[in-house]
Amino acid sequence: MFALARDNKKLKDLVGSIIQSKEMNSELKKYEQNCTTLHLEIRRLLDSYKENQKNIHELIKPEAEKQATQNRIKTYETKKKELLNASEITEQERDLFENKNKESQLLKTQKEIHESDLRYVSSILPITFEVESLPTTTTPSQDLRVKIGQITARLRDSVRAQQEHEIRIIKLEKESLIKAIENKISDIGNDDIYKKCVEAMKNNSEIARLNSLIKNEVDILAKIEAFEKQRDEFDKVTEEIQKEIISKYKEYSNIRTELLNNFKIEDDNGDNLKISVKFSLIDLEAEFDYINARGRSKQDFIEKMIDSFEEVVDSIFDEDSLAFNGNRDKFSHIEHFFTTNFYEYSFEIEYQGDKFEQMSPGKKAFIVLKLILEFSDSKIPVLIDQPEDSLDNRAIYSELTKYIKKTKKNRQIIIVTHNPNIVVSGDAENIIVTNQQSDNSPNQNGKKFDYVNGALENRNNDSTSEFILQKYNIREHVCDILEGGEDAFIKRENKYSING
Repeated sequence: MFALARDNKKLKDLVGSIIQSKEMNSELKKYEQNCTTLHLEIRRLLDSYKENQKNIHELIKPEAEKQATQNRIKTYETKKKELLNASEITEQERDLFENKNKESQLLKTQKEIHESDLRYVSSILPITFEVESLPTTTTPSQDLRVKIGQITARLRDSVRAQQEHEIRIIKLEKESLIKAIENKISDIGNDDIYKKCVEAMKNNSEIARLNSLIKNEVDILAKIEAFEKQRDEFDKVTEEIQKEIISKYKEYSNIRTELLNNFKIEDDNGDNLKISVKFSLIDLEAEFDYINARGRSKQDFIEKMIDSFEEVVDSIFDEDSLAFNGNRDKFSHIEHFFTTNFYEYSFEIEYQGDKFEQMSPGKKAFIVLKLILEFSDSKIPVLIDQPEDSLDNRAIYSELTKYIKKTKKNRQIIIVTHNPNIVVSGDAENIIVTNQQSDNSPNQNGKKFDYVNGALENRNNDSTSEFILQKYNIREHVCDILEGGEDAFIKRENKYSING
């Protein structure tokens, strides 16, 4: 028992067998399945985040500056207006033309943006969606692999169908908007006053040149605004995915809480012997060995995870103080963070308010004995070999003897011991005294080992016998071994109500 109490692996195996017998394994499996499902959902979101970041990086920013382009357009239009003022077109017609022309240019810009969007959504159909296989340190059962496969397939099909449906709706909306804009541009072009002004400008080469310059700058401005619109949309998607990833990751806390609340194993005898689970952080130094250790940034990051884990989760996307080794970068750090469950569970044994790891070696050994007996449904006799080798006297008196008295009512206990304290204080019902043949302690017929048995109250003996087992009764044999002799035995008789 003492050796088992010190061997974490054997102790874990013992607790594992108890979990199986108490049907708590289903709670652990449920926890693992919930973690697996959550991992897959976060992995999918990270893939979307990565794809969105790729789209942002692939955006080509126009070389021209927006403000400078707008200033050039304003300059050209001012010069054109001055030339128009000198033409035969009335001021009212000119103002109407300017308004119509601005409206037409604005509509063309909007059309360019919608056409760019339409080309993009058309390029991403059909959607490909793959779920990364989940790494594991153990080999799951065939049943679990099938279930995970079904979950993955459902996720893949559901997400693909939903995305394609939404994108087709967007495509139809864009096509409808483009058609409506084309109709408006056509209406403007067919307006009589507008056509008159256009003809007048054709007759003026300088106005025509300015119109060409204005058109060129308007095209440049349209590209700048299309870039800004796409960038803003991607930034908005990035922010939404970040929030969803953080929210999903925090569900690990709910899964842990559910296991903590549902996993409880207690003995049936009211002794307050309990087995529960506890969660602790894994080795963070090992998990983040890719973070450059120069300076305090890595240590500060790990300390913050220990002290304020939720704050780290909330701010991980904005963390820019860390430097990374090798080919690691910020995204690979984010990816590793959100695909890692940093809490692992272990089993906690508690007895009468004391944690197992805080107990003395003797008490630990006693608790191991209780674990073996308390959580077993078997009624076969129990053989305990020399418990005094593992337990100190205090543990024997305060715990073991009391426990034996109670347990023997439901299950036969056979103890091999050299310690008479267990015999007397445990209120043994039948005592077997053994003797090894020697010159000072001979056995009948010269047997190497001989035995005699009886209750503590048994006073039958043959005081004239030359054989030691027959010469003394059971009480005398016990007193012969028991430190303190007859006086000590009488005290124990009174204490445990054993009448001779």
